[in-house]
Amino acid sequence: MNSVKKNRKRKIKDYSKYDFLDMEYHGIFYKKGKIKIDTKRLSKTNWVCTHLIEKINAIPRNSAYFIPNRKTRYEYRCNIFSDRINELRSLWENELKHTVNTIKTPEQIGEQAFDLDISFGILDHGECETVRAMESFRRSREYDFLLSMIYAQYIHIIGSVMESVQIEVFEMEGCQMTFSGKKEIEKVTLEKFGIKIKDIQNYHLYERFYALWNFLKHNSKLSYEGTREIFPEILNETEFKNGSFSLKYLKLSEQTIIDVLNDLDLFFKCYCEVVFKENTEEASWNYDHYFLRELKIWKEGMENPLGIPPYT
Repeated sequence: MNSVKKNRKRKIKDYSKYDFLDMEYHGIFYKKGKIKIDTKRLSKTNWVCTHLIEKINAIPRNSAYFIPNRKTRYEYRCNIFSDRINELRSLWENELKHTVNTIKTPEQIGEQAFDLDISFGILDHGECETVRAMESFRRSREYDFLLSMIYAQYIHIIGSVMESVQIEVFEMEGCQMTFSGKKEIEKVTLEKFGIKIKDIQNYHLYERFYALWNFLKHNSKLSYEGTREIFPEILNETEFKNGSFSLKYLKLSEQTIIDVLNDLDLFFKCYCEVVFKENTEEASWNYDHYFLRELKIWKEGMENPLGIPPYT
């Protein structure tokens, strides 16, 4: 028994030989292409990735060292889906949303008409107010259509991007994809993984997105009926005539974009948990490159805390 204790003592790492900026000083070692972490040392130095100590220690392991589950971020398929969805969110919030705000509102058009007429001095104030109201009213329908058109175009982009991601992920899983679409994804999920996609939690969110997207694309009675059955709250109360322009029958808004992205994000998290057996919470950090990146950020901050650019 005493000899065992002595052996253990001899294995204790001498951290004094490392510099404070070395990853080894903090109990993080990178050898043979893999990370291993001495969590006791990491919590003791209290500098790098300490927000993960409790999460790391909650994962059962047979070693004193914690070894991340994967090497790279995209070895978790859920991260591919979530990153693409977050890119779409960012594009909307930081770029395209501002485009919407540049479109002149009915109120702005009415105000322009009022200012123009009042400056000429031909019409009295009451007549200028009437012109303002008329021009605002004329603009309302056009304005609503322009907004709906932008929202619809972005829904098309979302659909296209998400289908490309589905093909990418299935190809990574060894599936030869010649076609993408809801039915094809359902088929591959069943044949390759033995899982009925309809049994996955939040499948209805995925289904209603496709119903909306199909109606936007096809403008048919069949696609309208499918949307009315699966996603009725997105429709106006107007009876649809086959071949009519679908955009006139949809209540699209910025909230629609936000909801669609949130719905798809939620569904694909559930999908990856069931089909690829992934822990989507751990997937955000439980891989080697996460710790290497965090170390790099921390080290740069310690070496240049004020963020002053180097001399050129």
